[in-house]
Amino acid sequence: MRLPELSVRRRVTFLMLFIGVFGAGVFGLTQLGVDMYPDMEFPMIMVLSTMEGAGPEEIENLVTDPLEQALARVSNVKKITSTSRPGISVVTAEFNWGHSLEQAETDVRRQLDMFEAALPEDASEPLIFALDPSMQPVLYVGFSSEVLNDFDLRTLIHEEIEPLFSRLDGVGSAVTVGGRERQINVTVRPEAMMDTGITVSQVVGVLSAVRNNTPAGRIDSGGLNMSIRIESAFHSIEEIEQLVVGMNGTTPVLLRDIATVEDGEAEVLQYVRFNGEPSISMYMNKRSDANTVNVCASIRNQLDEIERDYRGVLTPVILFDQSEFIEMAIGNLGNTAVEASILAFLVLLFFLRSWRGSSIAGLAIPISVFVTFAVMHFTGVQLNLISLAGLALAIGLLVDNSIVVLENIFRHRESGESPIDAAVNGALEVSNAITASTMTTLAVFVPILFVPGLAGQLFKEMVLTITFSLTVSLFVALSLVPLVSSWVRRLVPSHRPGTVPARLQSSVERLEGRYGRLASWAISHKKLVLLSTAGAFVLAVLLMGRLPSEFFPESDDGFLMLDIELPIGTSLEVTDRVVSSLEDSVQAIVAPEDLMAVFSTVGESEGVMAIFGSSGSNAAMMRIRLTPSSRRSTSMFEYRDRIREALRSMPGVDYSTEGGMAMMGGAAIEISLYGDNLESLYEKAEEIRDGLSAIDGVVDPTTSMEDRIPEYSFVPDPVRMGLSGVTSRQVAMDVRYSFQGTEASVYREDDEEFGIHVRLPEEMRDSREDLEYASVLGRPLIFFGRLEQRMISNVITRTDQTRMVTISCDVARGASLGAVASRVMSALRGMDTTGFRYEMGGEMEDQRETFMYLGIAIIVAAFLVYMVMAGQFESFLEPFIIIFTLPLAFIGVALGLFVTSTPLSVMAIVGMLMLAGIVVNNGIVMVDYANQLRRRGMEIAEAIVAAATTRMRPILMTALTTILAMLPLALGLGEGAENWSPMAITVIGGMVVATLLTLVVEPCIYVIFGCYKHFRRNSKPSCG
Repeated sequence: MRLPELSVRRRVTFLMLFIGVFGAGVFGLTQLGVDMYPDMEFPMIMVLSTMEGAGPEEIENLVTDPLEQALARVSNVKKITSTSRPGISVVTAEFNWGHSLEQAETDVRRQLDMFEAALPEDASEPLIFALDPSMQPVLYVGFSSEVLNDFDLRTLIHEEIEPLFSRLDGVGSAVTVGGRERQINVTVRPEAMMDTGITVSQVVGVLSAVRNNTPAGRIDSGGLNMSIRIESAFHSIEEIEQLVVGMNGTTPVLLRDIATVEDGEAEVLQYVRFNGEPSISMYMNKRSDANTVNVCASIRNQLDEIERDYRGVLTPVILFDQSEFIEMAIGNLGNTAVEASILAFLVLLFFLRSWRGSSIAGLAIPISVFVTFAVMHFTGVQLNLISLAGLALAIGLLVDNSIVVLENIFRHRESGESPIDAAVNGALEVSNAITASTMTTLAVFVPILFVPGLAGQLFKEMVLTITFSLTVSLFVALSLVPLVSSWVRRLVPSHRPGTVPARLQSSVERLEGRYGRLASWAISHKKLVLLSTAGAFVLAVLLMGRLPSEFFPESDDGFLMLDIELPIGTSLEVTDRVVSSLEDSVQAIVAPEDLMAVFSTVGESEGVMAIFGSSGSNAAMMRIRLTPSSRRSTSMFEYRDRIREALRSMPGVDYSTEGGMAMMGGAAIEISLYGDNLESLYEKAEEIRDGLSAIDGVVDPTTSMEDRIPEYSFVPDPVRMGLSGVTSRQVAMDVRYSFQGTEASVYREDDEEFGIHVRLPEEMRDSREDLEYASVLGRPLIFFGRLEQRMISNVITRTDQTRMVTISCDVARGASLGAVASRVMSALRGMDTTGFRYEMGGEMEDQRETFMYLGIAIIVAAFLVYMVMAGQFESFLEPFIIIFTLPLAFIGVALGLFVTSTPLSVMAIVGMLMLAGIVVNNGIVMVDYANQLRRRGMEIAEAIVAAATTRMRPILMTALTTILAMLPLALGLGEGAENWSPMAITVIGGMVVATLLTLVVEPCIYVIFGCYKHFRRNSKPSCG
C-alpha cells in the first residue's frame, strides 16, 4: 500500500502523527539557540610569545625564528606567517580547510615543547590559541560615577564589577579599559645611588623579596597544631621607605636615602572616550561554544543588578551590543518568511478559487517549518542568519508539491470521482513526478557540503534546513494533502456566473486555450523558437561578462570600525588631539538622529585587542554605532565614504575602515611582496602603494610596514666588562629598570593591592646623555662600552620564513572587485619588480577560489539532476529535454542581475545553484504527464501540447509561489537583508524567464527528441 492510499485509509493515525511532530517543532523552536552565523572553524592556530625590552630584530631572530621552525614541522600546515614587534612575536599557522583544529593544536603544542629550549630565558612561555570570530568583543559597556574619583572608580570596576561578568556562563573574558590606576612610585636618584654603590637591580631585587606573605611551616603549641606565616607585605608608605636596600660600608642604606616614594598613579598609556567624554569601559568576549544572544542577555541582566546594587555610586551604559543586530536581523528574516507565506497563500487562492483547497495546500508551510525546527534542535543546528535564510528561501518551494497534488486531485474530482478515489488517484498519478522534482532540488545542494573553505562551512546549515523542510513538504503532499482532501466534500468550488471567482476561472481557461495554440505554433516553428532562444542565451553570456563582481555583499549593520595610525613616535597627547578632532568631524558628518555612540580608545590596547588592532602611543581605534538601517535615510556606506574623506584631509594619518559584523574581514586586495633586504623591500612597497592610489576604484591603500624608528645600540667593551665582573644581562637589567621601569612589588591596603613601580625620574630618562650616564653597578653606562644610533624597522613580517610586506586596499562601493583586481594586476606587471616576488591575495583571492569551487558545484549539481531524472524516466535521453531549461534560467539570471545593478557574488552563484534544482521541476511535471499520454496512444506533438496545457496552471502556481515568496528577500529591506538580496534576485530572474520560455521551448525540444527516438527505431511518427 503506497503512502497516499495508506494516509487516506489511516486518517486518524496520520493526523495524530502530524499533531505530534508539530508539537515537537514548537518545543524545538523554544530550545533553539540564536546567533549571528553558524559555528565555523577557521583553520588557524596563533602562537604568542613576549620578551620584554627586545627590539623587532631581536624578536625575529631569538623568538619568531624558533617558533616558525617548530610550526613548520607540523603536518597539514598550508602557510606560516609571523609578525615581530618590539617585545612581542605572533606566529600564525594556517591549515587546510577541514583539518581538525583540535588535532592541529595538539601537534603545535608537541612541536613547541620540543623547541622550548631554543627560546631565550627572558621569553615568555608561548601562548597557543585557535583563531576564532568569538575573540571579537560582543558587548561594550561604559561606566561613570558622580561620587568616585578616577582611581576609585577604576579600582571598583576592576576589582568588583569585572569578576561579576567573568563568572557569567558563556563569557570568555571581561577586560577593563580607560581610567587611571593608583600606583606607588619609587623614583630613584642616580647621584645617591652612585654615592652609595646601590644599583637599580638591587632595589628591584630587595622590593621583590617583600612581595608576598611566606608560609613557614607548623608548630604544636598547647595541644594545638598552628601554622606559621612570615608577614612580608607592605602596608604603609613608611614601611617601603624604611626598607634596607644595601650597605654603604657598614652603614645600612634605606630606600628613602636613594629614592622618593609617593602614593601616585600609573603612567597613562591609554585614553578612552565615549561620545567625546572620558570614560572607563569594559568589553566582553564570549566563549567559542557559547551563544551570542544568550551571553549578551546574561550580561544585560547582570548590568541591571549592578545598577540596582550600586545605585548612586555607579552608572553603566551599554555602548555596543552585538545581539541587538542579530535579533533585528533574525526578526527581519522571520517577518520575511511570514510575508512569503502570505504571498504564497494568495497565489493559491487566486488559482484554486477555494479557501478550502488553498488552506489544504498551505498546510505544507507551517508543518514543514515547525518539523524543521524539531530536526534542527535534535541535530544541533542553531537559529542563525544562515539557517533561517534557508527556511525563508524554501517557503515558496514548500507548497510546490502540495500544489501539484491538490491540482491533480481537483481534476479527478471534476471528472466525477469520489473524494477518496480522487485523493488517492490524484496523489498517486503525480507521486513519481514530485518525488523526482524534490530529489532534483535537494541534489543541487549536495555539492555545497563538499565545497572547501568558508563558503562550504557558511552554507552548510542553509543546505540542511532546506533539505529538512523540502523532505517534510514531500511527505505532507503525499499524505496530509490527500488525507484532508478526502475528508472535504466540497473541495471543487462552484461559483455563480458573473461573480469574481467565476470570471477568474473563465480567464484562466481562456489563458489555457491561448497557450495551447501558442504551444502548437511553437512546435510548427521549432527552428525559429530554438534559434531565438540560442541568440538570447549568447547575449546573456555577454551580459554576464559585463557584470561587476564582489565576494560577499556588504551588510549595513550600523557599526563602523576605524583603525588609525600616526607616524611612529607620535606622543599619546598628539594622537589624542587628532582623534578628538576626528570625533568632532564624525559628529558633524553623521546626522544626530542617526548617531547612537562614538567609542574611542587611544594608545596601548589591552587583552586580545592588542593582537588584532593597532597599539601604541601613535595608534587609536574608533567604533561608531549608528541607528538601525530601517530608521536611517543615509546608509552606513555613505557615512563611511564621508568619514574617509575627512581622514584623507588629515596629513600623516594612516587608516583603515570596515563594517563591524560583516561576514568577511580583511582587505579586498592584498599584495604580498617578498624580499631579503628590508630597506629595498620597504621602498618597493611604498612605490606600489603610491601606484595603487592612482587606480580607479581603489580606496585606502596601506602597507603593513611602519615608519622606521631610531634605536640606541650598546656595544660593550669586553675588557672593562670582564675586569669589572659585569655581564651584558646585568647591564640590560639596570638600563631597563631605570628607563622603562618595572613593577617590583605590591602594596596592600584594605584587602586591595597596588603595584610598586621603580624607575628614574622623568627628566632624567629622555635624552641620549641620560642613557650614557645611567648608573650601572655604580658607574655610568659609557664606562662599559659605547652607544650607537641606527634606524630599525618597528615591525617585521614574514611568510614561510621569508621577509615580506603586505600592500592592501579596499574597493570603492559600486566598483567591481574583479575589474579593480585586474587593473591592479596590470599596474604590477608594468612595474620593475626585479629581485622581488609578489602574490595576490585578500578577498580577491578568496573570491576567485570560491567562485571556482561553486562553478564546479554547479556542474556536479547538473549531473546529479540528470542522474535523478534518468532514474525517473528510465532513459538516458529524456533528461536532456528538461536539462535544456538550465540555459533558459541563465538568461533570466543575467537579465535580473543586470537590470537591478546587482554584482555577481557568492550569494548570486548559490542562487544559480538553487535554480538548477528548481527550474527543472516544471519540465519534469510536463514531460512525465506527456509520457503518460503517449502510453495512452497519443502522438508526440498532441501529447506534449495536451500535457503543457493541462500542467500550465500548476506550473504557473509553483513558479509564482516561489517568485513572490522570494520578493521580500529580493527587496533587501531591514537589517541583514542585503546579504540575501542577490540570491533572491538571481532565483526570481531565473524563474520568471525559465517558466515563460519553458512553456514555449520545452514542447519543441520534446518533439525533436521524440522524433529522434522514433527515427532510431525506424518508425514514422507524426512529429507535428
